[in-house]
Amino acid sequence: MVKQFAIDGIRTLPDSSTWDDIMYFLYVNQKIDKGLKDIENGSTFTNEEAREYLRKL
Repeated sequence: MVKQFAIDGIRTLPDSSTWDDIMYFLYVNQKIDKGLKDIENGSTFTNEEAREYLRKL
C-alpha cells in the first residue's frame, strides 16, 4: 500500500521535479501519515500540555 501510494504520488509531480522534490513529497506524506496514526491512537497533547512542556525546557 505504501509503495503504491508513493508511485501514484510521484506520478502526480511535474516532469521537471528534482530528486529533492520527490524526497520532500515522500517525507511530508510520511509525517502526515504518522500524525494521523498518532491521532487515532490518542498519542497527542493538548495545547496547554504542550505549553507546559515547553515552559519547563
